[in-house]
Amino acid sequence: MIRVFIVDDHQMFKEGLKNLIEKEKDICIVGESDNGINAFEKIIKLQPDVSIVDISLPGLNGIELTKKIKKKLKKSKVLILSMHADAYFAVNAVKNGAKGYILKEDSFNLLIDAIKKVANGETCISPSMETFIYNKMTSKKINDNLNNTGISDTLLTEREIQILHMIAEGYTNIQIAEKLFISVGTVDTHRKNIMKKLNIHNISGLVKYAIKHKIIII
Repeated sequence: MIRVFIVDDHQMFKEGLKNLIEKEKDICIVGESDNGINAFEKIIKLQPDVSIVDISLPGLNGIELTKKIKKKLKKSKVLILSMHADAYFAVNAVKNGAKGYILKEDSFNLLIDAIKKVANGETCISPSMETFIYNKMTSKKINDNLNNTGISDTLLTEREIQILHMIAEGYTNIQIAEKLFISVGTVDTHRKNIMKKLNIHNISGLVKYAIKHKIIII
């Protein structure tokens, strides 16, 4: 029996999800919460096999909650269930310990399959995002591109490469901050450091650099 804990601040959605999951013979709901802080306390106590976690939560967002769960409970798995069909959210979730990232628009059967795979230690990503995430937008892919063109991967940090990629894709400082869960001021500092290191003084120059060195593919 797979023991599941649900964290979502939309009561109607959460109740509907519980009703559907409880019909599964090999899955049971052991607890629920509508905010990150309360969820963490309950999850530590109940130690579910899989925690289904939304990203947008009051008190503690889903990414930070995932990080805390994985630090405290090595064997407990986290499956993100989100409305955000954005690769940066998914990449951050996986980097911070999530074993899966499924969209709320996906089918219920896909969710059940994901719960079972995650409980078994497998990684499960929404099919609509999987190729995009792993072939275009992970930091590993970006670093590989840099190495293949002879550019030292020590020139920019991993975070700076990630932000340069997003700048070149047209994201604003505010959008970057929201997606990476950092402050706008931190994004601005990274932007200035990138320009200083590359000796580039405008956004157009950054975009040209990103295209030339295959940090983005057009």
